[in-house]
Amino acid sequence: MEILMKIAIILLNYNNSGDTVTCIHQLEKFVPFADIFLVDNNSTDGSKELFTKKYADVERIHLIINKFNSGYAGGNNVGIRAAMKSGSDYICILNNDVVIKNDFLSCLIDILMNNTKVGLIGPCISDTDGIITTSGNNFNFYSTSFGQPINKGKAVDKIKKELLYCDYLLGACLVFRGKDIKKVGFIPEMYFLNFEETEWCFNFIRNDYLVACNTDSVLYHKGSKSIKKISGMQLYFLRRNRVIFESRNASLIQKIIFYSKLLPLAVIQTFRHSNFEAVKAYCDGITGRNKFDFLKK
Repeated sequence: MEILMKIAIILLNYNNSGDTVTCIHQLEKFVPFADIFLVDNNSTDGSKELFTKKYADVERIHLIINKFNSGYAGGNNVGIRAAMKSGSDYICILNNDVVIKNDFLSCLIDILMNNTKVGLIGPCISDTDGIITTSGNNFNFYSTSFGQPINKGKAVDKIKKELLYCDYLLGACLVFRGKDIKKVGFIPEMYFLNFEETEWCFNFIRNDYLVACNTDSVLYHKGSKSIKKISGMQLYFLRRNRVIFESRNASLIQKIIFYSKLLPLAVIQTFRHSNFEAVKAYCDGITGRNKFDFLKK
C-alpha cells in the first residue's frame, strides 16, 4: 500500500527575487512532489508584486507576504506554521540562494522516515566550485570561534557517502518532521540573523534527537546577496549573536572561560582594524541591542 506524504519547502525571500525565481524553477524540475511556501519578508525591491503576479494562482506554491522583516527565524517560522496548518508531514527550510542539481530531498526524508532518533537533517553544503563548506558542524562553548565545520575544504566527489552526526547544521537547508515542532519548538527569533539555527539544533538535541548530515545529498550555496548588500552586517551578527548564544546556552564555567578569551580578542580586533566595531558588536550581544533594528520595518 502506498503511503502518501505531504512535503513542504519553506523559501524565504528578502529583496532577492532573482535568486528566488531561479530556485523555484529548479525545485519544480528536481523536487516536483513538494509544496513551496514562499515567504516574502517585506521586500522593498518589487519582489512582492512580482511574486503576486507570477505565483498567486500556481498550484503547489503558497505565497505569504509578511508585513515586516522578521529575520531568518521569524520569516521561516511563518512558513513553518503555514506548512503545519496544511498538514505537512515533512518540512524543509531552504535558502533561496542555493543551486539545485538533482533531487536532494528524498534521501533526507528517507532517513527521517526510517530513523526516529534523527530529528533534524541536512545535506552537504558546497560552494559553486564543488568544494565543501560544511557537512555539519561541531561546537565548543569554551572557544570564541564560530564552530568547527566537518569536511570543510574537501571536494564533493572525494568524500565518503555516509550519515554524519554533529552539533548543528547551517540554515541553508534543514529538514524535519512537522509533528516534532510541537516538542522542540520554533526557531528562536531573538537573533535576527546567524546562530538561530545553531540554538535550534541544540534544542533538538536537548529533546533527545540527533542532528545529522547525509553526505549523499549536496546543495551548492552561492552566498546571500541580501546580506552582502549591507556592509558589515554579516560580521556584526556573527559577533553579536555568538555572545547571545553563549549567554543562553553555556554553563557557568563555560561562560567564565569564554568571556576571559573574548576580552583580549576584542582588544586585538580593535587594534587590528583601527575601530571599535568588534567591541560594539560584543557589547550589543550582552545588552541585546540590534543596530540593524531598522531592517525589521
